[in-house]
Amino acid sequence: RVADTYLKNPQQVQVNRTEMVPTTIQQLFYVTHEANKPDVLCKLIDSVDDFYGLIFCQTKALVADLTSHLMDRGYRVDSLHGDKTQSARELTMKAFRERKVKILICTDVAARGLDVKDVTHVMNYSIPRELDSYVHRIGRTARCGKSGVAMSLISPRQRGMIGQIERLTKTVLEEGAIPTRRELGAKKVGSFLSKFQEQEHFTRAVESMGEEWTEAAWDERPR
Repeated sequence: RVADTYLKNPQQVQVNRTEMVPTTIQQLFYVTHEANKPDVLCKLIDSVDDFYGLIFCQTKALVADLTSHLMDRGYRVDSLHGDKTQSARELTMKAFRERKVKILICTDVAARGLDVKDVTHVMNYSIPRELDSYVHRIGRTARCGKSGVAMSLISPRQRGMIGQIERLTKTVLEEGAIPTRRELGAKKVGSFLSKFQEQEHFTRAVESMGEEWTEAAWDERPR
């Protein structure tokens, strides 16, 4: 009988772990102390031209605290966790898909099956206790052949987990440099200047500025 055949000769199926993480995902990690994570997170978001992504936390309480923190700082953010009703989740996902919300902070439970096009970044604010969840999380970006970025915030004592993740995924994670306030300020000024230079009366306006502004405006002008 067929049943007896399979009981006596069981077949084993194994997923090829070399293909667990698409090569189109750039994996970065940033070392910082737990108390500095909210500030570092904001810096990383601000360093990206158009951040549209997911931030994973380990607990519902942390999701709530971080959502409140980012809202207070003016980010377009919402949350997903197990305490939200189905209707509330649907409203949140609708706003996220329509990009009325650009940042979604969630727990692993709420993110199961989450499929949104064009997510640019996935942030591990907390490294998952079960490392297999790391693969699931970062797989929310770089879908349909597109590229994406996965960032992880780790404390100095968690450095050893990077090696564990690399062995699990058979990939290499790159240590990133946390941007400084000076670098972020220069980025904002550069963005402002590029819009300013597109104006019809750019040259006349530059002539009325002080010497420092004049030099910056001309130095940043596209050649």
